[in-house]
Amino acid sequence: MRTFKSATRWLCAALYVAAGVNHLARPEFYIRIMPPYLPWHAELVYLSGLFEIALGVLLVVPRYTVTAAWG
Repeated sequence: MRTFKSATRWLCAALYVAAGVNHLARPEFYIRIMPPYLPWHAELVYLSGLFEIALGVLLVVPRYTVTAAWG
């Protein structure tokens, strides 16, 4: 079970980081699906991408795993 949890954590972290990088590399896709009531579409897309990358990395750091999982 421990190996499964570790593998799942690494997989989730990789997917979050990949999604975050995609936010930065191809923001136009995410900008198009932003709700109109939110301001600063491009800035929020970039910010959410940075947060996804950061939390994805922190997910595999044992000290911050629980905190990152809540993020």
